[in-house]
Amino acid sequence: MKQPGLNRKEGVAESEFPDDVLDALRANRKIDAIKLLREQRDLGLREAKQLIDAYVAKNAHQVVGTHLPKESKLRPLLLAGLLIAGIYTAYRFLSQ
Repeated sequence: MKQPGLNRKEGVAESEFPDDVLDALRANRKIDAIKLLREQRDLGLREAKQLIDAYVAKNAHQVVGTHLPKESKLRPLLLAGLLIAGIYTAYRFLSQ
């Protein structure tokens, strides 16, 4: 049974998700968002997950934590810089 406002071929909701689903996504509760969407739209697990994943991919800036890389590429450089600064400070302090 096709729900109005859903484009299943593309896997993207054409209309807005219900507010409680969006609130769950903004609070980084993706599983809760999938459960709510399944209940409200009478969808299967796969369909609801695909819709949520598509929404998150398209609107990553609105969902907490999704716009940040899991591991920053700058972290090793920052740690190396702090180590060098610490060694230099220790050298200057001990050479007086």
